Amino acid sequence: MGDDPRTHQDQAAARTLGLRPEVFVRLRDGLAAGEHPSWLQHGEPTLAGVFPSPIGFELLLDHLRTESTFARRRTNLLSSLEGKDLTDLEKEVAAANDEGDLEDCSLALQPATAPADFTPPESEEHAAFLVSLRGSVSVAKALRLAFRTHATMTVESVAKDDKDGRGFRGLVGFESPVASFPPARYLQLRRGEHARVLRTIFFLQPTEIEAVFHSAVEGVPPQESPGYLDLFRAFVEREKIPRFVQEVRARLKRAAESLALDHAWSQVETVLDRGRQQGSVLGLFALRNGRVVYAKLDEAGALVAAGRLGSGDAGVQELLALFAENRPSLIVLQADSSTHSKSPPFVDALRKGNHKIRTMLVPVAAARTLAREVARRMEDAHLGHDERQAFMLARLGYYPRAAALHTPHLVRAFVANRSEINPHRLATLEESFLHALLAGRGVELNTATHDELRLVPGIHARQIELERSTGPFRSLADYRSRLGLSDADWQASCSFLRVRRGDEPLDSRPLHPVYYSALAEALAASDHDLAAVLKNPALVESLPWAEILQARQWHDRIPAHIRRGLMRGTRRPRRSGRGRRLEGLEIGQVLQGKITNIIEHGAFVDVGARVDGFIHVSQLADQFVKDPNEVISTGQVVSPRVVGLDLERQRLKLSLCREEAARKGGHRGRGEGEGGKKGRGGKKGRGRRQEPEQVLPAHVRRMRPKGGPPRGGRSDGDRQGPGGKRGGRVETGSDPQKERWHEEMDPTNPFVQFFNPQDSHEEEKAAKEDHDQGST
Repeated sequence: MGDDPRTHQDQAAARTLGLRPEVFVRLRDGLAAGEHPSWLQHGEPTLAGVFPSPIGFELLLDHLRTESTFARRRTNLLSSLEGKDLTDLEKEVAAANDEGDLEDCSLALQPATAPADFTPPESEEHAAFLVSLRGSVSVAKALRLAFRTHATMTVESVAKDDKDGRGFRGLVGFESPVASFPPARYLQLRRGEHARVLRTIFFLQPTEIEAVFHSAVEGVPPQESPGYLDLFRAFVEREKIPRFVQEVRARLKRAAESLALDHAWSQVETVLDRGRQQGSVLGLFALRNGRVVYAKLDEAGALVAAGRLGSGDAGVQELLALFAENRPSLIVLQADSSTHSKSPPFVDALRKGNHKIRTMLVPVAAARTLAREVARRMEDAHLGHDERQAFMLARLGYYPRAAALHTPHLVRAFVANRSEINPHRLATLEESFLHALLAGRGVELNTATHDELRLVPGIHARQIELERSTGPFRSLADYRSRLGLSDADWQASCSFLRVRRGDEPLDSRPLHPVYYSALAEALAASDHDLAAVLKNPALVESLPWAEILQARQWHDRIPAHIRRGLMRGTRRPRRSGRGRRLEGLEIGQVLQGKITNIIEHGAFVDVGARVDGFIHVSQLADQFVKDPNEVISTGQVVSPRVVGLDLERQRLKLSLCREEAARKGGHRGRGEGEGGKKGRGGKKGRGRRQEPEQVLPAHVRRMRPKGGPPRGGRSDGDRQGPGGKRGGRVETGSDPQKERWHEEMDPTNPFVQFFNPQDSHEEEKAAKEDHDQGST
């Protein structure tokens, strides 16, 4: 089983995604079987508690789909290579890291075709040369590596006037290596290109193309090298660079989309994940002519007044007259330039007299999304367009969560540059946020609104409403039997549904019914009852779980998951720290960061993620580094590459080594001499350079007596004094290099790791503790 190629591929894919292999396999198989992601995130015992972040889980699923597609193409390519006696190529395919590597390897089976407008040269030798280039794997790999490493991107302006390019001035003249272009700016760049305001030029130095020609192209007559070099340059510019540019754009777009969705999630969560406002609400926005439109709701959410106000002091006095007795507790402002300039006098006037009035900004796109809603109330239908827009702003501030459930597209309005984002990913963000909103608060089966029920997967809202009209649901088991749900629908829907004041007390808590039997078994084997555990969920982890978990083959984190599920969850979830989620990163991605702390074993880097990345001392440079301070300094800006992810423990490993050096096994071991020779004791030492072994004739035999030094050599007790006479032992004292050799031993050397077995995470754990103490 361990030698199964599929097992090795699963392990590689799990390593790329930052998951344990068993978690990756269960997640992949569950999605392939049609299981709902909400069940996999909240209920499935194998994955319980592994993915606490909804948006992080969604970003991970996107990477998983991409990785599954890549694994399927690699499997198909390996199947095509079977029986063709291409062992080396099969190894390269198995070790491929991305689609570009697979594309290069596939040229051995099916060479690339010439462009439609290509005119072959008149010379047959030149035509054959181009055909060989289109099928050469080594040339394709060398060109791709050169492009990824040395190509640059330059942004130019093609706007006809300054007015067209006003919003893109920050990008004009921007130049960056392809490998380190910031994905956060790519969506804006695409907008400028689609508006025909910006143009991006990808450039690879002619010297790099020439270097590839001399190192990878074979069979060129030396006397005709210049002519073939010109052909090669034209081939690269016409056929290869467009493919590389397409690959770079796809990579940047995916990374930029993940960044935009992650940032939008934080905004949507802050604005929309709120309950009903206690007090009256005022919606306010300004028109371009200077007039201000307002709408006020009372404490019950009913419309009190709506209209337009004049600009200046007259409008302020008119507003104060309208709200002389009952000042609003919340003012909802449309976040546009007109409102930003015209609203401060109105807000300041209402706040006079020590009135604590909060303000809430709503993006223009969100306000327009609300305004496009069909009028459903009498008061809503009788308002003019502008007054209705102010009324919808006030309704959003009065009960944001209900507005999000009623108008799901409102979630998309918070995504920056959403016109450049894949619509499928926007729809997924919308669905994931609304599901997280429902799962966090729960959906009461007997009292939930139609807007809530229609978003619960696995059920039909109308069917639930008709069934509960005949009698309330007494429990989730009663709900399942009355509707005749399948296992998949029941699993998915029970991640959201609650039945309060029913026959089963556990149905009112955010705990999936799949854990009920295990909890009952643990309570039966203890001195506690269900009432005590519901009163104090912390008692769950003290129950006898060992045999129960072993019988069900569950992870030991299940008790903690059940404890969290027994909590009422009335308090809003604690906001996580700012920064990028690790789920949105990929192995091999180049980041921009700053060195925050340097320790003996490496350095910590702030790359804008929720945790600092760690660079081990062996990954600080291509050559050997004894002291990290020799090559880096605190506060230095670096561009590290992601080499390791651990989503379950939220750890990020980075590297400053070149990618080609890392593929070859990193820098030479500590103490490795020139040419990679091994020194003392068989280890790669720093000692004197070994001379090449002398080649002796066949009839000459080397003889070495057992237990003694080699013939011709000298031992400490057999030294020769002056005149060739043997003297006594010379006392030289302790070896000054011995302690130094021990101190400078490379901890990454495989011999050291073999003779000093320890937990692979001990060193990183110690480094983390040093970092935390330093930051404290």
